[in-house]
Amino acid sequence: MDDTSENYPRVSVKAVFLWRNKVLLYKTQNGTIDIPGGGIKFGETFFEALKRELDEEIGFKLREEPQIIHVWSYVSRSRIAHGVYIVYLIKIKKQKDFTSREFPGIQFFWVDEKKIRQMKLLPEMEKLLLKALSS
Repeated sequence: MDDTSENYPRVSVKAVFLWRNKVLLYKTQNGTIDIPGGGIKFGETFFEALKRELDEEIGFKLREEPQIIHVWSYVSRSRIAHGVYIVYLIKIKKQKDFTSREFPGIQFFWVDEKKIRQMKLLPEMEKLLLKALSS
């Protein structure tokens, strides 16, 4: 059995920020649309990883563990990348303009259900965002 890391999926924690009837997305310079979060380091719990990633990426201080809203597995068309995503729902009371602390050029934006349905997202991402909006 080959023991290299490419034979295993990358496990990540992600967060859907919900404010009123909108969710937060970001767009990278190459056009990728996603939600905040990142990979789990060896020995971290899901919550520890989420706290660290949100602080590192956007300066958001998570104090309490939010609800897990969705889990999915994604294999790229090329079958080179395999990710497992554990997604939390974070409801906020006030709209916030987020900026990336790690990656300049990332644009954050808020979208409602109508906009989500118009975007060409992965089916699982669209399903997740619509589920968050109905929470």
